[in-house]
Amino acid sequence: HLHIIPAPLSAICYNLHGFRRYSNYTLSKIINCFPSIVEIYSIGNNLTRKLYMSYFKNKVALVTGGSSGIGEATANLLAKRGARVFCAQRSKSLHEDILVDFINPCSALEIITEISKKTGRLDILINNAGIMKEGTVEDISLEEWNDHLTVNLTIPFLLIKHAMPLIKKN
Repeated sequence: HLHIIPAPLSAICYNLHGFRRYSNYTLSKIINCFPSIVEIYSIGNNLTRKLYMSYFKNKVALVTGGSSGIGEATANLLAKRGARVFCAQRSKSLHEDILVDFINPCSALEIITEISKKTGRLDILINNAGIMKEGTVEDISLEEWNDHLTVNLTIPFLLIKHAMPLIKKN
């Protein structure tokens, strides 16, 4: 099953077991809401969650923009739960880095190719990287507009496109 999750930043998660509900608040909340990794126990009127810490063991994840903010929190949580995490962005993270500038549309194929060579698989793709320049229509140049479209729309599309054969293989 391929699940496209509406969230503050786009997220594509592929999970062989699937899931039935999710949170829109942050990407790290999404991982906490996979019913297949959460058991809920009723203790009187209280509910407690027991998270399976090894659920993502032997899984390979790619998080774009994983060096700060929501991307960093998501990458850290995936790693904490046992995944091998690759982060693709311009700066270094705490995980296996693929340093890239998403202004170049060819970067999507390069990232997936590098992960394929290193691991032979990809189980989870989190499209989190993005850019935003605030301003009026008069303030933003056509070049800046095209950069926004490339980083925020084209690169996530291309990452999904190039990752799907690798994800489906698993």
